[in-house]
Amino acid sequence: MVHSKSEQPPSPSTHLPKPLPTVEHLQSLQVQEFLSNLDLSANAISLQSSLASILPSAEAENILTDPRFAHADQMFRATLRGALVATSLSDLPSEVVVHPGVQNRIWNSLNDMDAAVVEISKTLSNLTPEERAQITAALRSEPSLSTQILGAIDEQAKLAGVSEQRRAHFAQLGEHAFFRLKLSTSTFIDEQVEKVQKVAPRPVEEAERYLEAQLGSTQFQAQKNWHLTVAEMWKGILAEETRRLTSDDQPSSVSPDDAYAPPAAGAPPPASPFNPDAGKKVLRVGAWLFGIGAFAGLTGAILVNQRDSDVVLSGLFSFTAAAVLSISGLICLLIGAILRARANARRDDFLENETS
Repeated sequence: MVHSKSEQPPSPSTHLPKPLPTVEHLQSLQVQEFLSNLDLSANAISLQSSLASILPSAEAENILTDPRFAHADQMFRATLRGALVATSLSDLPSEVVVHPGVQNRIWNSLNDMDAAVVEISKTLSNLTPEERAQITAALRSEPSLSTQILGAIDEQAKLAGVSEQRRAHFAQLGEHAFFRLKLSTSTFIDEQVEKVQKVAPRPVEEAERYLEAQLGSTQFQAQKNWHLTVAEMWKGILAEETRRLTSDDQPSSVSPDDAYAPPAAGAPPPASPFNPDAGKKVLRVGAWLFGIGAFAGLTGAILVNQRDSDVVLSGLFSFTAAAVLSISGLICLLIGAILRARANARRDDFLENETS
């Protein structure tokens, strides 16, 4: 079982660089259980989550007819997947984050993280001043809206198999988002859009320089060496497992993801095998705003959580800030759909009365 950081046994020394884990310790971590659960949740979101699963069908159809929100369903699913992967990393100890299978999931979720931040930002910026004011007014006059929407989002996360701890985190983010939107939807949107516009995709080398400037050269190099060394230890463990699970006279059919342990029953097919050389040289905007940094190695980059207890950066948007933005975007989308449906209903009633 993968333990959270708080559950890890204390290190023999509190000085950096921290001691390397033993091979026995790494082998005791059931990383595949975490990967299988993450895959199952992401797969369930892809197959089951949609606006229609939260809103009445008429309201869901109404929002999709607006050209500004034509891709709302895809954005909704991508946002949930990206936020799921990004926020889950904060629970993992560093030695698990550098596991090739975990790295694979992070790299493969960068597009979703971009959708959770960049696309949501664009969607929010498209809301008119009148629509923004209506959302604020609705939240102030109808406190039950927040409970209704957060409950619907939580139900989707529950159906997707998202852990209770992660759902509780989403709920806290949602409550904070509702608080900000109730104060002023327009001010909140303008602040978040400005943050996103200030960030550009960063080559790994630039992301490294940022880390080094924040940590100092000595601590940065110690952390980089530690992460890259543990990543190599994992590769050795997986290579040995691959050799053991396959005969010497047959080519291996076991990917680096799955060599450590067989996939859990019912798990979806794993993502493509981890290949650090496959153009993975740029840290996308979404990942950066979710607090993900990088250490560059000879064969590729290792992605790490910049909010790691050993890699704490000051003055940077935390992963929570990006998650609040993505959740806020979904909330605005849902409330906007409800308000438009109500307006359409009032219009239809008016027209019906005029013709009767």
